[in-house]
Amino acid sequence: MVVIVGARASAINVSGKPGVVASVATGECAENIIVYGLPGLVLEPEVPSTAPDAVRARVLTKTGTFICHLPHTKGLSWTDEHNSAGTGSIDVTRYDDLETKYPTIWANGNHVVVTVGNTDVFRIVLDAEPGYSVDQATAQRTDSRSGLGALGVLNSGMLIPEYGWRPEAADERTFDYGSNPNIGGWLVASEWRRPIGKLVRSSWRWSYKKRHLPKGWPDRKAQWLWWKNPDGTGVPDEICYFRSSFTLAKASRVKFWVCGDDTLEFQVDGEVRATAGPGDWRTPTKIVLQLAAGTHYVAAKVQNSPATDGNSNRSGFLCTIARVQSDGDIVAYVRRSNPATWTVRRQMSGPPGWFPAQILKRLTDEQIARNCAGHSGITYGFSTTKDSAGSAWTSRRDMSLAVESLGLEWLQRLVEQGVDVAMTPGMKLNAWRRRGADRSRGTQAVRLTQVVDESGAQTPAIRNYLAARSRTGWVARSDSASIAANGLREAGVSLGSARSSTQTSASLGAMLPDLANPPQTITVKISGAVGPQPYKHFNVADWIGFKRSGATTWGRFRVMSIAGEVDDTGLPLWTLQLFED
Repeated sequence: MVVIVGARASAINVSGKPGVVASVATGECAENIIVYGLPGLVLEPEVPSTAPDAVRARVLTKTGTFICHLPHTKGLSWTDEHNSAGTGSIDVTRYDDLETKYPTIWANGNHVVVTVGNTDVFRIVLDAEPGYSVDQATAQRTDSRSGLGALGVLNSGMLIPEYGWRPEAADERTFDYGSNPNIGGWLVASEWRRPIGKLVRSSWRWSYKKRHLPKGWPDRKAQWLWWKNPDGTGVPDEICYFRSSFTLAKASRVKFWVCGDDTLEFQVDGEVRATAGPGDWRTPTKIVLQLAAGTHYVAAKVQNSPATDGNSNRSGFLCTIARVQSDGDIVAYVRRSNPATWTVRRQMSGPPGWFPAQILKRLTDEQIARNCAGHSGITYGFSTTKDSAGSAWTSRRDMSLAVESLGLEWLQRLVEQGVDVAMTPGMKLNAWRRRGADRSRGTQAVRLTQVVDESGAQTPAIRNYLAARSRTGWVARSDSASIAANGLREAGVSLGSARSSTQTSASLGAMLPDLANPPQTITVKISGAVGPQPYKHFNVADWIGFKRSGATTWGRFRVMSIAGEVDDTGLPLWTLQLFED
């Protein structure tokens, strides 16, 4: 027989017998006896430990309502990664009182917030299927719960067409000159002006040698448009963008006649519906769509090309839109190209479009509006004009993203355009032009002095000449310094979101530095008891000082990930991924 004497416990299990609430527990025992169970103080701590640097965890519902503190954090681990959701997991021993008291504690979609000391450092969204194991010696069951970090809530929603699931919706959603001007904050009104017009039947194209071009044009009131006289011969080789809208009182069959001298791309409600090459303006491009009642937005991109002798020549855009019968007869004109109802923008230094962060905010707002799981507590640490550090956004992009792509998929496309993104444990979505602070220099420099283990990964293959295809042709970028040092090393890149050569070039430019001069990845383990600590002295994406094994000087390294786990005393053990910079 074994006798256990002590303070009153919630339950004691002896050799598999049911727990008995008592000060003294007795039971028949075999030669080898196993006594297990934990006292009530450990099982049900109403208030977590406040010891300095202790790791604690609390469970919240998917809407952020507090459920309970976890009684222990042994088996808790997480990885906080730059520009990624990261992952986390926890092994939980099945003590009946915890699940009985909080029956919804492990509901799918609940959140586990990890705290080190007094700082929330990571949030795990429990979205993976749980697993479990049973200790052969004690018959005690341990459940394994895991999930993505806070940024992973974006994966509960997908990208939908700008105007919803209309039958005519395309497979990609564009973020460019054709987007709805009333959303996203992308449109800079001061860049758009009234165009100059020339009636189609008064234009040079119509009267010259009585060619009456474009042939079969239906509307004598439509006008050729450009930012300057479309009949003038001094139009430079450039791109202009045009925008307008029209409203239908009821669902209607609508026909479009469009021309662009020299090349044309035409959009209806943010989707490309027609393209035409040089010389195609002589005959109008025709489109017929069944459109819903309401306001519809139309836009065009027209590029002028030099004449065969190399001199500047004429350019222009022409459009007529009408409601038509099923047999094609015109019922009524609803919009035609004229200066009063259209605006024009020259390409200037870059195309009209969106900052990647504007797309991020717009798509996240849409998921919040659709009540996607886990979004209720999201706030923003950036705006459509400034990043989370207060710096103004630069470099607009004309992009297209695949409809039905999940949040983390389209987010990665935005990261490729040069924006850094992270979600705090408090569900604040941040975005930066360049995340991180340089803490490697100066009197307050952070230097890792408590490294207990170091290992280096093989340097990735060098690629210093990249080529990718956009809708308008091939684009290549190279790094001359890397080519001189390492020789020419080529690679083709697939950019599924690339529309224009400008966007493709920007994407390649963002990728090239890390491919042409790939940084060495160093993995280090540091003590959680002494020296600079993650989240207290430095964060993911910061630059810190580290002296590699055998080095005589301190190097500058960027923290690409912070992985934490808990030791037997409840203190954190840290593993860092560093890039030499």
